[in-house]
Amino acid sequence: MKKYGIIYCGYNTEDYVLKSIEPFLNRENYIVSAVSVPFKEYKGIDQLHDHTTDLLRELVEQKKLKYLVDSPQYVTEAEARNFALFYLKKYNLDYIWLVDSDEFYSDEDITKIENYVESSNKNLFKISLKNHVFDSKHYLEEPFCPPRIFKTNIDDKYFLEAFYWDNDICYGHEGKLMKYDSIEELEIIPKDVAYIPHYTWLNDRIGKRKVEYQHRHFGHCGYKWNYENHSLEFDEDFHKKNNIPLPKVLCSE
Repeated sequence: MKKYGIIYCGYNTEDYVLKSIEPFLNRENYIVSAVSVPFKEYKGIDQLHDHTTDLLRELVEQKKLKYLVDSPQYVTEAEARNFALFYLKKYNLDYIWLVDSDEFYSDEDITKIENYVESSNKNLFKISLKNHVFDSKHYLEEPFCPPRIFKTNIDDKYFLEAFYWDNDICYGHEGKLMKYDSIEELEIIPKDVAYIPHYTWLNDRIGKRKVEYQHRHFGHCGYKWNYENHSLEFDEDFHKKNNIPLPKVLCSE
């Protein structure tokens, strides 16, 4: 049985946190290391502090969650993930799997993804996320496919080391660090294997904060917040300026 280390990242998502982390807590071949700190982009603008960290602390006290990092505050996304990775390196794990608190896996999803990954001749994987927008009934036609699963040891040649930017990780090789995309192209786990609901771009406080985060983190965003209507919408000027078509939105009903 292959062993997985989960890096669970969540902050100010108390509505989601227990639902999204629970499927990973009771699997015997999994060790979950969580991090709950605000990223540096929220410093000075983030006035929202909910009970996400408290809920995760309770899971540690109940011995359901192995590790929780809740300090220091206002670090980069990569730094936050590295704090969680530090604990997982103590174990002989086959894969590191990134899970954010706005992603919702079922037990069946996890099993199917395990089977796919372990039967593949690839070592690095993206997961197909069903990117819900505006409300829980609508979603983007194209899946959102971020890097999510990394083999820790590739052919006894490349050894997983650390995150250097967001979801991007590097490997050690002959005393040097190599970015993952210089080793192998990531394989996308198809949505017919598992299509994971992803709730970030909704008409709520999290969606509003995400627009602010994107502008500070990347300097741009394909969405904007309509303060008059208190709702999220596509930023048409951004798409025109960058010659990008507006995403197609589908309805589940």
